[in-house]
Amino acid sequence: MSATSAANSFQAYRSETYASQLYNVQTADGRSAVNALSARTFGTWTLLSAVIRMYAAYNISTPIAYDLAAWSFGIALVHFMAEWLVFGTAQPRGRFVGPLAVASTTIVWMLTQRDAYLA
Repeated sequence: MSATSAANSFQAYRSETYASQLYNVQTADGRSAVNALSARTFGTWTLLSAVIRMYAAYNISTPIAYDLAAWSFGIALVHFMAEWLVFGTAQPRGRFVGPLAVASTTIVWMLTQRDAYLA
């Protein structure tokens, strides 16, 4: 997931296209709600998550690293759910489905398997 997140970050820095496909609802005048600044901000957030998750992967039995990775997936899940259900900037279709599925399944896995990894 870290490598995929890093690649997504670079896509977000390079162009607004990736973020506009992720946040796939348009404004009333038909434009994407994503602009260059929001795409780069998303890219930075995603790169930070990738770094945290990479450290956790190599230090999986360290409680702090494990918990930070779990928090990164939990925060991502809350963010994506809010963009869909609260703010209306995304719909569960296209590229939006992948991050939503990964965040939800990974946080469930990490919470249920915490004792096994940290024992």
